[in-house]
Amino acid sequence: MTIGSVRQCDGASEPVPVRSSAAATASAPEDFSVLPVDDVEMNLRVMSALCRRVGLHNIAVASTGSAALAKMAEQRFDLILTDMWMPGMNGAELAGR
Repeated sequence: MTIGSVRQCDGASEPVPVRSSAAATASAPEDFSVLPVDDVEMNLRVMSALCRRVGLHNIAVASTGSAALAKMAEQRFDLILTDMWMPGMNGAELAGR
């Protein structure tokens, strides 16, 4: 197991364990669905690439909270990764709905 870090909302960083891609692939069901939500296209590309790297291939993306809600009305997602500072509907509002 390797160690990565997560930057929290207050700017602090803390180490967290990160499974290798082989371990993550072995435990992820093939139909596990992920919805990255971010208003920055490059962030959506990075999140999608990271998901694929750990064996998650059922990925939809949304660039606004409203678009995410529309996709969520059509499909159930196992994991939603959202930006907290989007214009319009932010990540906290999205999570509340």
